[in-house]
Amino acid sequence: PAPTRVATPQPVPSASAARAGSDAVYQATTWVWLRSGPANSSQQLGVVNPNQVVQILERRFSWVRVRVDGQEGWMSADYIERVPE
Repeated sequence: PAPTRVATPQPVPSASAARAGSDAVYQATTWVWLRSGPANSSQQLGVVNPNQVVQILERRFSWVRVRVDGQEGWMSADYIERVPE
């Protein structure tokens, strides 16, 4: 069988490190549930704190898949904002 490719985990950038690159930095505007899928009915995985930096991985309508503190999940895009440079 062909070898399987395993993705190497990437560290979550700090706000200052991420600003140095071309990607915008986003943060939560309030307490918001991190969910297993892009729906309010999806399982709650944890809570994202206000002003906590999130890395956006994917957008789906009004939801974003994010990585925060090494954990991936979905949250409403209504509760994130771009961090001014």
